[in-house]
Amino acid sequence: MDIYETNGEIVVEAVLTDVQENQIRIDRSGRQLRILIEQQQMREVNDEVRDYYRRTHFLKSREQTVELPFEADPNSSRASFQNGVLKVVFHKRGPLESIPIEE
Repeated sequence: MDIYETNGEIVVEAVLTDVQENQIRIDRSGRQLRILIEQQQMREVNDEVRDYYRRTHFLKSREQTVELPFEADPNSSRASFQNGVLKVVFHKRGPLESIPIEE
């Protein structure tokens, strides 16, 4: 997983092989970004010669959580998934505001 910044944006890229877009879930809370992948698979074997039948379900789940290097604007996130690469982009929040000390 790669995390880098451009002018005003934080970009997270992850290579996800053998994954479909509908198997990906992206969550963000504060500076934490979680990418969750859930893969369901069913295998069915039917051998009438031996009078054998079997059905197997597989559920495979994996996730990765990373901390973003900057606070992201919660209303500016976007994601794309093309050719096995997930790209999540956030706008950085504006600069810190100085607070004057009153006397």
